[in-house]
Amino acid sequence: MLPIVAASGTRPSAFHAANYAAQVWRCVGVACGGRGHTTPISKKLLRCCCVGAAVVLARLLYLVADWRGLLQESKYVLKRGGTLFHEWGNGDASEPWVQVREKARSLFEEAGIAAPFHPGARSEAEVDSCLRNLGFLRKTEIEAGAGPAITLAEFLKQGGEFSYIWNVPKDVQAVCLPRLRNWCECQFDLHQPATMPAELHWVAYENAT
Repeated sequence: MLPIVAASGTRPSAFHAANYAAQVWRCVGVACGGRGHTTPISKKLLRCCCVGAAVVLARLLYLVADWRGLLQESKYVLKRGGTLFHEWGNGDASEPWVQVREKARSLFEEAGIAAPFHPGARSEAEVDSCLRNLGFLRKTEIEAGAGPAITLAEFLKQGGEFSYIWNVPKDVQAVCLPRLRNWCECQFDLHQPATMPAELHWVAYENAT
């Protein structure tokens, strides 16, 4: 059985729910009772699961304030030798959409919002360090291709839906988001499609203690 905990990073919608559910299905590729089909990626995931007990955390830990406690609970429910699959999905600093996100952060901070973004983990390296401290061994990485391709114009249009500005007051958004778009127009081609994120990968950790 594979308990799945996932967040899409945007406010719930039929499109986002279906899109992300499809991605998780492609990567995990198995239903309860073994029904359904598997893919090359899902088979790699399943081969890593040496006990048959697994926790899947995808695009979640940067949303959760007590993300370290969540990882401790994950360890508690796993058997020794069980597998924790983690997918960060929050992009790399070299990607334009991540640079847009960080510019938004700075604009919100300039407007007086001390901590405008999600309260959870700030980087994949931070998550990796915490898991190692909890006694997990990093087993393997599984490449899962790129994220969906959209333009920065579409990305900016969806800006109010993204989880990293849920806590920013609407009046602050109304001032900062037009400034953000003006900055983007000077920095990027807003109509060039790009995958967001450029690369998706899962990391499998073994509960070794």
